[in-house]
Amino acid sequence: MKKVLTIVLSAIVVLALFVPALAAPATDLTGEAKVATVIEMYSQQLPIVRLDAQFMAAPDYLNSAADEGWKDPGTGTRSINIDGVPEWKPYFNDDFLYEIDDGFASFDYPCIWSNIPGPMRYSFTVDKDDIYEFVIVGAAQITEANVDNDAKDRGFSISVDGGDKVQVNISDTLAAFRSYTYTYDMKEEQAAQIKTTNGVNSQNYQMCYIYNIEMPLTKGEHVFEYWHLEYSGENNLSEVNGSRLNYAGAYVQRALSEAELAAYTYPEITTVEVTTPEVTTAGEPEVTTPEEKESETQASPEPTTPVTTDAKTVETTKPAESTKKGCGGFAGAGVVLVAILGTAIVSKKRG
Repeated sequence: MKKVLTIVLSAIVVLALFVPALAAPATDLTGEAKVATVIEMYSQQLPIVRLDAQFMAAPDYLNSAADEGWKDPGTGTRSINIDGVPEWKPYFNDDFLYEIDDGFASFDYPCIWSNIPGPMRYSFTVDKDDIYEFVIVGAAQITEANVDNDAKDRGFSISVDGGDKVQVNISDTLAAFRSYTYTYDMKEEQAAQIKTTNGVNSQNYQMCYIYNIEMPLTKGEHVFEYWHLEYSGENNLSEVNGSRLNYAGAYVQRALSEAELAAYTYPEITTVEVTTPEVTTAGEPEVTTPEEKESETQASPEPTTPVTTDAKTVETTKPAESTKKGCGGFAGAGVVLVAILGTAIVSKKRG
């Protein structure tokens, strides 16, 4: 009997050497992640993106046609215009800000929507060992018919240097929108949010910043990997395109404690002239059923062939170098901290 048992155990060990280990599922951080719309960020001057942040623009990926299974992503610039803004200030080094003037704000978001199940890869460098925070900029449509349908959920997964993945489901947040409406009044948009089917999404298109996603990193260069949402409930979404975002990019910055966030302040703002380069826009093949295709064709003005816009020169604002102060930082720090800590995303159930 002992001899038979020894043979069986030896066989198991040998098989283990040749059968690759199954990858662990992405850790779901939906309950820990937080989300803020552009309206919320500028109205409350939330320090979500800070001046030490490195920006990885979505179109600046490292992938190439030589990669196995590569397919070019869809690309397009989402231009969002908001009227009725109450004396907003360009308070941080916003890569997407086009104009803020006399109650009007305009933002341009060059986006991709990935057509591969594997990751879009980006390079970044940190100058010391520390805990770092990633801020993902994106949005995605969930039509009214697909609210609370796990198989149609939207979100993303990320990893660094081929390490373990974490995922965030944005379906029950304002990062999920109903229609491709890019120009609206701020008060109307805030009212429209409560008219949606589940009361948490946006009726109109608006970009969101998903943050409080932290990882320990060592000093040096790293590769950031952006994936589709991996799962929702019993549904494996990693191999389908339906879960993807209109992805504008990611920031990486040193993570701050609650006290540091409350004390964080931005420097005085200086004005510079910036030239926006020529942008090519292409449509996004978002839909998977004839019914959705018909609905989105009516709702979205996306062209099916590339359209090139003229280059434009605009005046915007850029801050000076970062400074930090002790307790009693920027005005209204208590209110800002409540806003930061009080917007955790509602966790999606897992089967």
